[in-house]
Amino acid sequence: MKDKLKKAFLIGIGAMAATGEKIDELVDELVAKGDVTAEEGKKILDQYKEKVKANQQDISSKAKEELSKMLDKMNLATKKDLEEIKARLDAIEQKLNNNPQ
Repeated sequence: MKDKLKKAFLIGIGAMAATGEKIDELVDELVAKGDVTAEEGKKILDQYKEKVKANQQDISSKAKEELSKMLDKMNLATKKDLEEIKARLDAIEQKLNNNPQ
């Protein structure tokens, strides 16, 4: 399950990277034709990069959320759970060592 989520995430990043290259080519072409100025082209690319960054953060957040939900459904112990258990065991061990029978 985790591998499938990772693959989907990587495919999404790959698609964004490929789209980014196409946007760069398109803007370069528009500048070369004189349809937009170099400054306008830079502005277009900057806006695109901001949108991609926001989308990546959103995707990352959603992926973490989904992974967290899946782990909750699997009913696995968390790091916090294990630390609490260790603390309880340490306390029991200390009581046993202080009260030898």
